[in-house]
Amino acid sequence: MILHDELEQFMQGTYMQRRQWMLRADVRKEVEREFDLPNDDARAFLAMMFVYAERESVLDVNIPLDTVLRRMVQDLYRLALDYCLGLPVDFKDAFDRCNEVFRMWKDRDHAAVRAYVQHAPMEESLRSMYLKMF
Repeated sequence: MILHDELEQFMQGTYMQRRQWMLRADVRKEVEREFDLPNDDARAFLAMMFVYAERESVLDVNIPLDTVLRRMVQDLYRLALDYCLGLPVDFKDAFDRCNEVFRMWKDRDHAAVRAYVQHAPMEESLRSMYLKMF
């Protein structure tokens, strides 16, 4: 697996494809290896990449914490791609800062995040069924 390419493809996928990819054990292990992260941090990284991919749906530009997180996950995504290519970036520092903001955001919006994760697959399924009908 080439994580750089996988991350780029992840951003192009559907909601369900993203969820399935980020939950795969081999992906988590590759993130652990590539970025030298413990298991919990690898999971947090994948969750932040998911938030970045779904930013239009889960982050509100009118809420300051959401705006900060939006910028930070975007920067983390770009740094992760560069890091995977062997470019000299301070990934660990960016990850730690982003993870701190992500935890604050997640704690504040726990109920909203859970509702989104539960309802988005249903909306995508309905959209797929509708498109198949026409």
